[in-house]
Amino acid sequence: MARYTAGQIRGMVAEALRDSDGMPGTELAGRVGVSRITMARHLDRLASEGFLRRRGAGGAILWTLAPGRSTYGFPDDYFRAADDYMRLVSELGDAGALVRDCLQSGADPARLVLEVVEPAIRGVGELYEEGKIGSAERGLMRQSISGSLRLVGGSPDPSLGALVAATDPDAALDAEAAAAAYRASGWSTWCVGDLSGAADGLLDTDLGRIIGRVWKRRGGLLLVAAFSSTTEGARLFADAAGPARKRSPFMRLALCGPGTGGIQGCDLGASSLGELVRWSGTARAAGQGAAG
Repeated sequence: MARYTAGQIRGMVAEALRDSDGMPGTELAGRVGVSRITMARHLDRLASEGFLRRRGAGGAILWTLAPGRSTYGFPDDYFRAADDYMRLVSELGDAGALVRDCLQSGADPARLVLEVVEPAIRGVGELYEEGKIGSAERGLMRQSISGSLRLVGGSPDPSLGALVAATDPDAALDAEAAAAAYRASGWSTWCVGDLSGAADGLLDTDLGRIIGRVWKRRGGLLLVAAFSSTTEGARLFADAAGPARKRSPFMRLALCGPGTGGIQGCDLGASSLGELVRWSGTARAAGQGAAG
């Protein structure tokens, strides 16, 4: 019999069950081309992940797809996944289930954040600005996105650090998305969230303390990235981070938001998360090259 990966079997099972009211494991094994024992093991795993459901029918056990679950083929299906994700978010559905499906179908985690999740963040903002949803609906949608981002993990490199913050509540979800993208790309990541509540004149002290706590080593590379919905907020953050940046040759400062390109005292002013992540990859390569 053919040897398939777990992801391939998952896709073939999903295809076999897509228009089915239920199918026994023996039939699924024949459809996929694996032994009944191998299929039973995969069916139990897929059921534990919430992808499949089982029910009794007489003396048999029938398997069906769990409602709302799907399978994708990557790299071809990022666009389809983005449409499905935005639909689930707007319907207040289980966006986290779709992220799990994508990851289990072989999606690149960082690309998933950039091409599936991040467009939905923009989409929710546009719906709110156009008056199509209210504050409560926007809050629930943003919670759904936030929860799904926590499912994106990675294997951190201790020589690479990313400290991500937001200067206002509207930019907080963008910071969470950036933190997920960094985690997926192998950075040791800390997301401190919205810092707009910091006491006047003490943000520089707060930043110095948190940088010292999370980055005790004096080698490697620490990227501090701040998201802001206003140019003024980004400028204030750059001013506050200035002393720490001057003291720390291993630190790089990046700002992301409108009008950040002309702000002095930072290494990058980015207009989008994608631009920031691409630049971070370049900074990472340069830092590792210098260390080598």
